[in-house]
Amino acid sequence: MKQKIVFTAVAATCLALSISGCSKESSLLPDATKGNVVAQYDLGIYYLDESETPDKAKGFHWIKTAAEARHRPAMRRLAEMYIAGTGTQRDLNAASLWLNRYLQQVKNSQDAYDCAKKILRYARPVEVISGLALLHATIRLEYEDNNIDSDLAKMAAKDIQTSMEKYVPLLIERGNYLAAEKFLNFCQELYTEYPAPFQKTYRKKYNSYQSMLEKALERN
Repeated sequence: MKQKIVFTAVAATCLALSISGCSKESSLLPDATKGNVVAQYDLGIYYLDESETPDKAKGFHWIKTAAEARHRPAMRRLAEMYIAGTGTQRDLNAASLWLNRYLQQVKNSQDAYDCAKKILRYARPVEVISGLALLHATIRLEYEDNNIDSDLAKMAAKDIQTSMEKYVPLLIERGNYLAAEKFLNFCQELYTEYPAPFQKTYRKKYNSYQSMLEKALERN
């Protein structure tokens, strides 16, 4: 008898939790459908993190809907979903786009740097520039705060140079000259605009890779 009571209590608890989940979904869905941005975001979080049966596709849909209405946490979460491929295909260019939109509002250089590192961790050679755009944002935000020679700006500049040293020769070797040129142009424009945090070796490295690219183009 005691064992039966225990099982009944457990079943009742599970039923209550299930009803609670359904209740949250049903309470959020009408407002989300009507355009309530907070409800859209909360519904997306529910589908992703709180439901007993997560639905990543629905979570992505509602997070993206809230992000398109410029909901800050939604923009940040959407970018992370694009990075990880949660509920959608991995798209680092889209992740970088949404992170930049998010950073236009929050203006947090440390957040920009952390996001850049996440993208660079997953990026293929032709996608690296998506991460560099956020390193650019890191340095720009430090400049705007008059921290032109900060440790964070120096780390971002170092990562840009390291990426150039790693990927430009690889792109040239693979014959992807357009991507290599785009990479070098991006680095040079950033250096011209914000030279202070870059290492003294940057200019020499850049010139050597520019020469390497020009010689490869001449041969082909």
